[in-house]
Amino acid sequence: MQKFKRNVKIATGKGKEMYLIEQRIEICKLVYKLIKSICRENQENEFYAYNIIYQFQFHAKYLEEAVDCFISIISKNETILSKIGDGIKEDDQKAITALQEASTAPRKSMGIFNIKIVLDQRQELKYTNFVIFFLRLIYASQGTERNKNYIRFLKTICTCDSKGMTINQELLYKLFDQIKDLDKATFIDTDM
Repeated sequence: MQKFKRNVKIATGKGKEMYLIEQRIEICKLVYKLIKSICRENQENEFYAYNIIYQFQFHAKYLEEAVDCFISIISKNETILSKIGDGIKEDDQKAITALQEASTAPRKSMGIFNIKIVLDQRQELKYTNFVIFFLRLIYASQGTERNKNYIRFLKTICTCDSKGMTINQELLYKLFDQIKDLDKATFIDTDM
C-alpha cells in the first residue's frame, strides 16, 4: 500500500488520472481472475456468478479477462448453456432491428484508455442477453479491429463437453440469418 501512495503523490494532473485508471483496470482484471478461480469445477458458484455477471458485461468490450471469466463460468455447465438464449425478449428484438438499420452507419474503434468514458456512461447501460450483447459488439466493430474474444464467446455457447448445444446453434443461425451483414462483420472474407 505504501508504494501505491508514493506513486500517487508523484503523479499529478493527467498523469495521476491515467495512473488511477490503469490501477482500476488492473484491479478489474484481478477480480475476473478471482471469480474464474472461485467458479472452477463448482456448479453452485457458477450459477451464482452467472446470475450476477450481467452487471459487468460492459467490461467484455475492453478486458479479455472478463470474456475469459464469462467463458469459464458457462463452458462446462450445460444448464447455464441451455438457458443462455432464454433472455432474448422484445427489447432485444428491437436491438436486432436497430443493428439491421445501422448497417450503413460509420464505425469507430475505442481504445482501452477510453474506459473512463465507459465508466462514466455505465449508468446509461441497459443489461441485455449475453448473445445479443456479443453480437452488438461484433456488429459495432465491423470494418475496424475485430475482437477474437467475441467470436470465442459465441463458439463456447455452441458446445458443451464436445457435444453440440443445438438450442444455441439454432439461435445463432437464426440471428445471423436475421441481422443484415452480421456474417460480414463476423467472418473474414477469404476470396482473393
